[in-house]
Amino acid sequence: MPDGEASHATVVADAAGNRSLLKWWQMAGGESDSLDHIERVVPLVERLRGRGYPSPRHLLTASAESLLFVLQELLPGRPPVPLLPVHVEQLVELNRLQEEERGDGGGWGTFLRRTLVSGADGYCLHAPLRRHSPAGAALLDRVIAIGEATDPAALPVAGIAHFDFHHLNVLAEGDRITGIVDCEGARVGDPCFDLVTLLYCSAEGGLGDDSQLRLWRLLRGRRDAAPLRAYLAHMSLRLSSWSAVHHDEATTARWLEHSRIWLERV
Repeated sequence: MPDGEASHATVVADAAGNRSLLKWWQMAGGESDSLDHIERVVPLVERLRGRGYPSPRHLLTASAESLLFVLQELLPGRPPVPLLPVHVEQLVELNRLQEEERGDGGGWGTFLRRTLVSGADGYCLHAPLRRHSPAGAALLDRVIAIGEATDPAALPVAGIAHFDFHHLNVLAEGDRITGIVDCEGARVGDPCFDLVTLLYCSAEGGLGDDSQLRLWRLLRGRRDAAPLRAYLAHMSLRLSSWSAVHHDEATTARWLEHSRIWLERV
């Protein structure tokens, strides 16, 4: 299978010819690349699957030789590129399945704010953005200011957040969504964070301006400005700093400008 930027995957088969997907990645000491974390994620995904959420069933989680392995159901389809309005409509409806009434002792808001003011394990890194360019440093200063002004209690805990809900983690056959994959980062949090992620990345997927505006208006109807500002700041830091480490200058410049535009809008 095509590699992701942090993990690898291949299709495997048992003696009877039943095919599954094997994923693996290097454990680097971060919260999301531990076996304990994955074993907390699996029950969340199973709860969503019980509501009809089209994520793959986890068959096995294991670690060996500093690698983390996940064996899961192989779903049909490919990422929808271009991302079409009909896909977005279905994803918005599926996002509703992530909603539930629960608390987390303030963990979601505290975690999200921390990514803005100090970063996270292996992503949302501050130093690469500070070093990259004046534009990178200016974006980082803006993100930190948003983080410092964010009250963790203002970030609602409203269900389960996939936490990487962009079009390349979606599978489709034609107009029909067939799967939501890469759920290993799922956590108790705000499902609207996932729609912000989808919107932030939608231009890369080819979604038109009018459809982006409709999704933005939907989000403005569901959340106040404060959480939307924090979520967009997180995505701006996350994608721009990742690009500064892993991509070429032109790609990083594109993400920096994209982030500036969205933070101006919010």
